[in-house]
Amino acid sequence: VDGGLTETLLMCVLDVAHPVRQAAALAELHRLQLFSPKANKITKAVLHQQKLLQALTLDQFMSSTTPEDLKLARCRLRNLQQMGDSRVSATEHELQQQMMSQEVDNTVGGSQVSSKVDVFLTSTGEADEQQSEETIPRTGPSIYPGQRLPPRAEGKGEA
Repeated sequence: VDGGLTETLLMCVLDVAHPVRQAAALAELHRLQLFSPKANKITKAVLHQQKLLQALTLDQFMSSTTPEDLKLARCRLRNLQQMGDSRVSATEHELQQQMMSQEVDNTVGGSQVSSKVDVFLTSTGEADEQQSEETIPRTGPSIYPGQRLPPRAEGKGEA
């Protein structure tokens, strides 16, 4: 149990993409709970709902849960696994950022907000990018000599 067997079995139980492994892991998880109070405590913390804890077969488990319940259980399992280790993987951080961005978009109405709207009170530097090529300094500190190629004529493709 201290090596993470309970967490591994819970990961398999919450993985709906592999139903055979899910059924085997559910049976083993029930056996492990009988032998180990720590495994029982971890399972209750992750599954959290009595109907999920009492499901003995995969059919009972799947009929008593919703995708949202499984999502929350996976989240609790991830949080439980991270409690012993203060580090977070880059993938986990990226996933959290995507979820937060989606939540903000849903709250603010991200698809309705125009990308041209000026959100910042200060300039974003777009005016600097719109300068013509003639106003770009050719000499000075941090400017390296180079020769620019003339722009390619429109409609004349290379064969």
